[in-house]
Amino acid sequence: MVELGAFLALVAMWAVGEAALVPLDRPAAGTLAAGAALAIAGIALRWWAIATLGSGFLSRLDAPRVVTCGPYRWLRHPSELGLALITFGTALVLASPVALGLGAALLPIALIRCRRENAALAMSSAEMRGP
Repeated sequence: MVELGAFLALVAMWAVGEAALVPLDRPAAGTLAAGAALAIAGIALRWWAIATLGSGFLSRLDAPRVVTCGPYRWLRHPSELGLALITFGTALVLASPVALGLGAALLPIALIRCRRENAALAMSSAEMRGP
């Protein structure tokens, strides 16, 4: 359910951001390049996280396990970070304060997801260690 909310927020951010643009308000070349670089880095990081987990990349948390390879070697939640980079990079490309605000609204959703994953991993680790 959290993933659906994040997806819908991204779609809304894009649609509102596009609607808020007037041809004369196109972003400066540096802003456009920075936004595109952030979005591309986010896409690459998210794809890498998904590829690392393979079939273990799930929207539900019923089979958590700690992964220490790929981007998980350095980051606990690379997929969520990738989503944030995509969101804010897209807001820069659109040069829309509305899109930026909608992107900021995604952060609490991502934090909730991260906390749920951490709790599930902690519970799974405790069960593996036993009493």
